[in-house]
Amino acid sequence: MVKIGDIYLGGEEIYNNQIYNSGVSFFLTNDSKISNTLPFENGKWDVELKEGQQSIVARSTDVLSEEQILNLGLKYCQQAIDFLSTEYAEYLSIQELGNFHTILYKNDDKFILKQVQTIGFTLETDIEVIVRDSSGNIVPQPAPPEPKWTLALRFYRLAQNTSDLYEAYRNAYLSFESLLCEMHPIPMKKNGKPAQGERNWLKDALKELELKNKIQLIDYVPQGITDPVEYFVKSQYDDIRCKLFHAKGVFADECPINIIIPVEIFNPIDVSNAYEKLMLLVKQILKVEYNIKFKGGVVTHIGFKSTMENNLSNDYVLEINADDSPINGNLIEHRFPLIEEKLEEKQQLVKIERLAEIESLVSPRKLESDLLLNLQYDTTVPGIVNISGEINKNELSSIHLYRTSLLYIEVMFRFVRLIIFCNKDGVDLSGIDKFESHINIKLKNKGWPQK
Repeated sequence: MVKIGDIYLGGEEIYNNQIYNSGVSFFLTNDSKISNTLPFENGKWDVELKEGQQSIVARSTDVLSEEQILNLGLKYCQQAIDFLSTEYAEYLSIQELGNFHTILYKNDDKFILKQVQTIGFTLETDIEVIVRDSSGNIVPQPAPPEPKWTLALRFYRLAQNTSDLYEAYRNAYLSFESLLCEMHPIPMKKNGKPAQGERNWLKDALKELELKNKIQLIDYVPQGITDPVEYFVKSQYDDIRCKLFHAKGVFADECPINIIIPVEIFNPIDVSNAYEKLMLLVKQILKVEYNIKFKGGVVTHIGFKSTMENNLSNDYVLEINADDSPINGNLIEHRFPLIEEKLEEKQQLVKIERLAEIESLVSPRKLESDLLLNLQYDTTVPGIVNISGEINKNELSSIHLYRTSLLYIEVMFRFVRLIIFCNKDGVDLSGIDKFESHINIKLKNKGWPQK
């Protein structure tokens, strides 16, 4: 029987006169003050949370694929907390959607428990250009033009101040729309009504943006696109903006009928990609038109991939243990200066002390850890490195799991990096055949998506 804290997730044992073959758990932003179980699909799905636990669980009697478990499980968790928040006036939400979850699925009649955690990797670069004359003297440069305030800055700030991707996109689009409207006001009829539809105005405004402001829209669309204006309008306005800004089933002729319900779909890749491209364009317009400065450089996906592959090729360790020592939150990180291999006696002592410190952080109670096997890393998804390992049930020293630790060397900065993920509710592994851990290290540049 697999349990998250005191909540049943699934497994081969009978529970409530049924066998639950699929299940998924997410973290709430805070411990629940409610204990409740809600049925969905005529009892095929249950959603349960317990007072004092941070986890919310959705489980199903059906044998489902991972994608189905994630999408349907999230859907019913969201509907459950909609009901419970309204009924109890305790407004619940899921923490960092897509970054932390535990999923139970069945493969070849074996139960596999997969834990997924995501951590952001921020690498800032600042470049200062100094002009010198032939004698090496610094040539004074004219003072930069004074930045101009615009309403778009307010929406830009709001887009960066939220951890909710959907709210971030709304404000990013409002910032973008505000900039275009200042540069290309909507034409009006004598009766005060718009002289053209919003979609056509957007196309005209983008064309004018390219003509007057030295901004090439081709830089913000995929390679091979022959009409960047039409593509941008379709991918941003039709596919995301209209679907996300409206709650009605049918709206303006230019907009699609279906809508995006925030956090209804587990994998918000489309919104995240659209947000990234939109924010980069907004930043460029603010630079060119309003003299706004943005500190911090941008690390490319290729540069990030190369850096992480260099780090991980020097070996890394994934381990789990049953230490339930409390921490603040679900994630802690430490960096230690790298000690070289050729050491004097004093440095050897420092290295021994460093290893002891790392071990004490991995398990403050000094419990035995289990090393995960079949370690792999995957860099095929741009901006993300997936690190994974697994262990069979009969190789576990404990059937309880609270901590997962990743240790590797950051070659560029000469640091040893220790990342520890904690589930304070704990996971009972007694009902599984195999445990898998997947850690995603995700590139995060300043001004890029919060999620």
